[in-house]
Amino acid sequence: MERIITYKTQYSDEEMRDLIDWFNARIDRLPQRIRLDDSTVVEDVAYFTHSMLSRLQKVEQSNSMNGYHARLFLLRERLKEQGME
Repeated sequence: MERIITYKTQYSDEEMRDLIDWFNARIDRLPQRIRLDDSTVVEDVAYFTHSMLSRLQKVEQSNSMNGYHARLFLLRERLKEQGME
């Protein structure tokens, strides 16, 4: 599995809006399960995505949330690899 680096110390407001809009437009078409990397499998992608998006929309962007942001960016990249555009 190709390693994708999505962690950054700061994400722009535009990057975050784009990420949220991308998932909101596809929330009904997400697969049940996906492997993000060699050690991470998301068993319920819709639940995971909904939970992560609701957290991100409730809090101001901060360095303590960047791990959550990175996971969503990685999920989006893996979904694109599977053909979701």
